[in-house]
Amino acid sequence: MDIWLPAVFGLVGTLLGAFVSGAAAYFVQRHQAQAALDLRRTETEAAAIERLEKGLWEIRQYAQKAPDANVKHWSEDQRAKWGRPIDELTGPLSIAARGIRDSAVRARLVDVLAMVDDSSTMTRHAHPVRYIRPLVEHALDCLGALRRGEGAPPPDEAFTQLKELREAQYVSSIA
Repeated sequence: MDIWLPAVFGLVGTLLGAFVSGAAAYFVQRHQAQAALDLRRTETEAAAIERLEKGLWEIRQYAQKAPDANVKHWSEDQRAKWGRPIDELTGPLSIAARGIRDSAVRARLVDVLAMVDDSSTMTRHAHPVRYIRPLVEHALDCLGALRRGEGAPPPDEAFTQLKELREAQYVSSIA
């Protein structure tokens, strides 16, 4: 039996070493795959943030070029002409906003973009620009907080007012 003992220990040691080596390789590979996935998600989110910042800036610039401040005197053609490009700007941004991982910031951005999109139809008695600029600033504040690793900032006055107006319009359209 003394002759077989070193051979058995050698075989067991080799098998145990192979198992430990295989397990270590598996865990390292799994960790690397998770790190690569996290990096891909981070890069995707960074690209979405950059797209949102550029698009929100375009909307802000566009809002500054709005016609006369007295919306009561706008014709339907003027209202439609001014509101049409907003739809073209907010659509792709709404898709980009859904790529944000922080659920509170994502929901706030989607709400802001929907309100900007609907602002020309919801604000019959006030100038849409009155709401668009503060909404865009609030969305940019949300993106800045996201970049700093903070949560969504508290809703500002324009966001709260327009959200209530939008919900009231939705409820009245159902009734």
